[in-house]
Amino acid sequence: MQLTSLDLSLHYLGKLYPLYQTATTSKKTEIKLLQDKLVISLAPEYSELTKEMLDKAIDTFLFKQSKRLIEKRIRHYQSYFKLKPRKITIERSIKKWGSCNHLRELTFNYLLVTKAPEAIDYVIVHEMCHMVHLNHDRSFWRLLGSIIPNYEAHEALLNQVNHRG
Repeated sequence: MQLTSLDLSLHYLGKLYPLYQTATTSKKTEIKLLQDKLVISLAPEYSELTKEMLDKAIDTFLFKQSKRLIEKRIRHYQSYFKLKPRKITIERSIKKWGSCNHLRELTFNYLLVTKAPEAIDYVIVHEMCHMVHLNHDRSFWRLLGSIIPNYEAHEALLNQVNHRG
């Protein structure tokens, strides 16, 4: 497989990965993590990668990886809670990393997957705690602290990097 550097990088799980391009026989243009690189495979009908194609491939990759990882981590932390989320949604947001409403519907920003695993876990547990306490009272913070004792350090990781390098 011949790789061509795109001279771009993308944050994924708190690490910065270089982006490479390769030709493929696949019918769609997509990004895959191969060892220490993110490789975008260009579908055969395209002669060159456009900015729009790259942006779409990055968004698709991040959405797919976010959904997979967030659902896995919710299952991991579910044993700490008697209540289960009624619905889990991944969406694009510029204002927040996650939310929980009174119906126990959890929503997460797809860019969360660009952050360090500890920061991702912090947001997931934070929103799951809102299934029990819909506000940020002392009981909420005690519950969060009982699951993630050093949650302040994990929260600080959310502001460390942008999603693209």
